[in-house]
Amino acid sequence: MPANTAQSLDWISPSSINHSIDNGEHTFGAIAKDGILSRCKLISEPWDCGGLYLVGRFPNWDRWAEWNGKYRDDVRRFIKDLPRRNVLYGYRIDGPKYWHQGHRFDNSMILLDPYAKLIEGRRIFGDARNKISQFLGTYDFDSLPFDWGENYVLPNIPEKDLVIYEMNVRAFTADESSGLDSKIRGSYLGVIEKIPHLLELGINAVELLPVFEFDELEFQRRPNPRDHMINTWGYSTINFFAPMSRYASNGGGPSNASRELKEMVKALHDAGIEVILDVVYNHTNEADDKNPYTTSFRGIDNKVIA
Repeated sequence: MPANTAQSLDWISPSSINHSIDNGEHTFGAIAKDGILSRCKLISEPWDCGGLYLVGRFPNWDRWAEWNGKYRDDVRRFIKDLPRRNVLYGYRIDGPKYWHQGHRFDNSMILLDPYAKLIEGRRIFGDARNKISQFLGTYDFDSLPFDWGENYVLPNIPEKDLVIYEMNVRAFTADESSGLDSKIRGSYLGVIEKIPHLLELGINAVELLPVFEFDELEFQRRPNPRDHMINTWGYSTINFFAPMSRYASNGGGPSNASRELKEMVKALHDAGIEVILDVVYNHTNEADDKNPYTTSFRGIDNKVIA
């Protein structure tokens, strides 16, 4: 993270920018240091008057509903009564057009919340019919908290004793040779079914290639030498807080992905297997100015968080 980013964000607590709910009111937050607020309004559809807006498929929404203003330096928050689950939302942001200063604002884009805990995109991995999918934030406050169990403990194996198996969740069981039902091949639940195999190998830790949301069809969005390929490994992250939704079993979507990821981790731990996450922070899916693929960070405030 650049030094100026750390300085500008050192006062921000996670709760100040995460989507949260309290007494039926939803709070959305976004860091947009240089975003212009030309109107203190919250709207639910595209609008070209500039500024930072929350947009989404909201029922019974007043397009001119007031929002609660700007809090401290760079964080904008929106508060509104909404359903408790399955609402899709994004941000539309405008700001300076000074390219040479690092700004990449474009108010025609609907941007993904970089702090979304669940993301809705396409449901089927590698489904080329939806290769231009719009990735949007969503949420589920109706599901009960995951039950880790009263006797749940971490393996806590000393580092010197680790025998690590590097694994891509999907590739591990995607092929029919895995012997699994087609509904769970290539999923978090598929890994659970293969725990006996892992134990037979004598391993006591798995290192998971990225399990955060990524676009496996990013190469196919525009003509290029790799436009026949699929991003299997997941090293072009769209969001660092939402689990890869297409690793859910049977196209189950983001809520199921979140639950099944936890089920997988719990099952591995219960079997005495440590779980290590492979995370890459030096780049995201948004590429560079030669081949931009703006979905979130660059469009929200390229100078601060991209």
